[in-house]
Amino acid sequence: MTNTKTAGAAVRNILVAVDGSQSSQRAVEFAASLAAATDASLALLHVLSPEEHSLAGASALSQEDLSKRTQQAAAPILDAARNIAGEHLVVTTDVRRGHPADEIVAYAAQITADLIVMGSRGLSDLQSLLLGSVSSSVVQHAPCSVTIVR
Repeated sequence: MTNTKTAGAAVRNILVAVDGSQSSQRAVEFAASLAAATDASLALLHVLSPEEHSLAGASALSQEDLSKRTQQAAAPILDAARNIAGEHLVVTTDVRRGHPADEIVAYAAQITADLIVMGSRGLSDLQSLLLGSVSSSVVQHAPCSVTIVR
């Protein structure tokens, strides 16, 4: 799937949504290769969903403790993605809490991303029909082009 709102524009700022899955690892590899070829910067974003918060007992934490726990939870995923991207690229990382699609779209707008790269998610046809997938929602609402990597 590709959202082509900015098709033909130079790619200088690439956002990669990472969740630790093999699909997101392939997305990082793809984005890193593209960033290296176009001298673009690479931003890695991991979003903790509301379900992950409640499982961790996050609702009872102070904002500072919640921020620390969020960073700790995301660190292995972001470190692995940074290692896949390689040392020769400009790579920034961030962690957000909330609904993944909403946070990815908002972060892309915030950093003025030219391209969002993300892995496909393996929702069943019924789940996709009832809930919609993160990637589908991002494609529909993103302020820039979106590439889904399988």
